[in-house]
Amino acid sequence: MKFSQWMSQALVHIGRILITLLILSIFLGIVYLGIGNLTSRAHLSKAATPDIVEEEIEAPKGKEISLEGDVNVKTVADTLLAQGIIKDKASFIQVATEMGVYNYFVPGDFTIPQDATVKEMIHILTKDKLASLQDISVTLPSNVTNEQVADILLAQDLIASKPAFVQRVKALGVQGQFKPGTHKVSCPIKVDDLIKTLCQEVEQ
Repeated sequence: MKFSQWMSQALVHIGRILITLLILSIFLGIVYLGIGNLTSRAHLSKAATPDIVEEEIEAPKGKEISLEGDVNVKTVADTLLAQGIIKDKASFIQVATEMGVYNYFVPGDFTIPQDATVKEMIHILTKDKLASLQDISVTLPSNVTNEQVADILLAQDLIASKPAFVQRVKALGVQGQFKPGTHKVSCPIKVDDLIKTLCQEVEQ
């Protein structure tokens, strides 16, 4: 009987020990998994950070374009259109003409910001030429016609189109109002401002 009781008690103790060890193993397993999860997250966070920084550093600020050879407003528009920077060639040429800088494009390498407007693009592509501009003298004879004025301005690269200039003169209602003499023209100048300048009396 005594031996039997001793065996029972021993089995009870062993069972308690096994249960304790089981609970302890489960607890340690949970702790281990938790630490492993935190470590993995830390590694992922560190690994992701350089990618983000690298992406910010390498993010393109705009499109690079190169203008070569005989550069003019039409070839520039073709280049921009081919690279998807502008959507309409005619509109680009019209804006450049209205700004009075249609013939101020020069060869070179340029960066066009992604959100640049057409006017901003034109400023970027003509700034080198504009920086070296000086006033131009335009001499008109007496009783000069609209067509003759257009020829004079076309020869000095102050306008892009003779018919467009004559049409604009008529639209402003200043036919026959051009004043003879030598006029000082500050470039760049818009067509409307050029017409108004040439219709003013020359200062003696």
